[in-house]
Amino acid sequence: MTPTALQRAAALELLRQEEALDSLSKFREYIAPTGHSDFQNAPALHHRLIVEHLERLERGEIQRLLILAPPGSAKSTYCSVQYPLWRLARQPSTNILCASNTMTLAEDFNRRRRSVVMAPEWQRLSETGPNLVREGVDHLVTDRQGGIRAAGVGSGIVGFRSQLNVLDDPIASLEEALSPAALEKQWAWFLNEFRTRLVPGAPELIVSTRWAKKDIAGRILEMVKTGKDDWTVMRLPMLADREDDDPLGRSEDQPLWPEYFTPAHIREKQLDPFMWSTQFQQTPLDESGSWVDRSRLVYTDEPPRGEPYRVIGVDLALTLGRGDYTVFVVGQVDCDRRLHIIHVDRCRTSPDESVDRLFDLALTYQPMEVLIDDDNASKVFRTALHERMRSAGTGHPAFPLNPIPMRGKDKETRAAAIRAMFLRGDVRILRAPWNAALVAELLDFPSSDHDDQVDALGLIGRRFPMLSGPTKRAAPRDPYEGFSLRPDDTGRIFTQVGLQEMFEDREKKLRRIRGRI
Repeated sequence: MTPTALQRAAALELLRQEEALDSLSKFREYIAPTGHSDFQNAPALHHRLIVEHLERLERGEIQRLLILAPPGSAKSTYCSVQYPLWRLARQPSTNILCASNTMTLAEDFNRRRRSVVMAPEWQRLSETGPNLVREGVDHLVTDRQGGIRAAGVGSGIVGFRSQLNVLDDPIASLEEALSPAALEKQWAWFLNEFRTRLVPGAPELIVSTRWAKKDIAGRILEMVKTGKDDWTVMRLPMLADREDDDPLGRSEDQPLWPEYFTPAHIREKQLDPFMWSTQFQQTPLDESGSWVDRSRLVYTDEPPRGEPYRVIGVDLALTLGRGDYTVFVVGQVDCDRRLHIIHVDRCRTSPDESVDRLFDLALTYQPMEVLIDDDNASKVFRTALHERMRSAGTGHPAFPLNPIPMRGKDKETRAAAIRAMFLRGDVRILRAPWNAALVAELLDFPSSDHDDQVDALGLIGRRFPMLSGPTKRAAPRDPYEGFSLRPDDTGRIFTQVGLQEMFEDREKKLRRIRGRI
């Protein structure tokens, strides 16, 4: 290689190093040749957004960053591995505190970081290396006296001052999430142990999946809401649910990382409404709600058999694009006078499209009647529906439209009847992907952002005492009832009584006969 080529290669290497120290994305590209798994994959759209915010945190444009994302979204790869190593390469004398829900997990992250620090690429970039004399699995130390300290949530942290705090998924299990005492203990540790290690003015990063309303992230959100603390919050639900406030600019129900999270994966996770809303949508529910608690929600795997007695409850959103939903709830009555919720259709659509959707549902489920509020707004829908029925002729599905008098009542009064049915155990929910949105609304009612599904259910609850249902069939009568002798499956005669009982039975019959002579 000629001197000019050597100089060109050296200049190119210096340029790559400068770019890697200036950009977290370029840092990933620089470390990728090590073969380390945390640096091999190109970032997806939400990863690029995370990287952008981490770079803002590093530049001091924001001081506290809270990232909420589903399990498996690779949030830890960027926040707990790449970012701390990038910061340490930029400032090898910096001390960083990285905590996870257990010490085992925290040390595992430190092993992953250590394998990168041992690589020549990282050492060339940082112009330093590990201090092998002082280094332990819980404390990665550079030869410039900086490093990364690993800690488990709840552990004591003494003798360490941090220029950056990173907290990754502080809750380890559902058992912890459902324990108020455990959540209170974690919050006390966060305030009195973890944050006190931070030097004044140093940045903080929390990356977490939500587990409970009172988890650390939830308490921080409450502090932000009341103005007691200042955090930049990035919430990344699995399915976009706030079209005007999605950090990725997704339309409603558009998935996160569609190249990785398949529709089948999403449908599977939606089957557990509580975990879906909490961990995957980042909107934890209070499962001991004051209106209907989680223990009152009973699920079934198939609708009731026999002759179907079905009804559809309709709650309309006549103004498109204002945030409310049009909801159709299909209920079926079983022979024990219980309501089975077998389908929920929830969409933002125009009145004309709502009419078409109702016709499709009526064709599929053949309801005895369709229930709708009798308010003035619903008159528009009823007029459009009647016009559609007249134009459709005899081929359309026949169903009576029954307005239910609900006007002027507050939402809790409107839903009182269906709540009583839940409390009595008279409601069953068919397992389906729409369960998640329904259960989220039920558990958060009446303080939830939306109550359209509860309103539609409220119509069914109000009408339910007047609804017909299938008659319970009587158990078949035993043709050998009263006989001591009966055949078995092979036709052989057997008896279940002794000779003395047979003799006494015979004597009773003879006395009855003699008494009639």
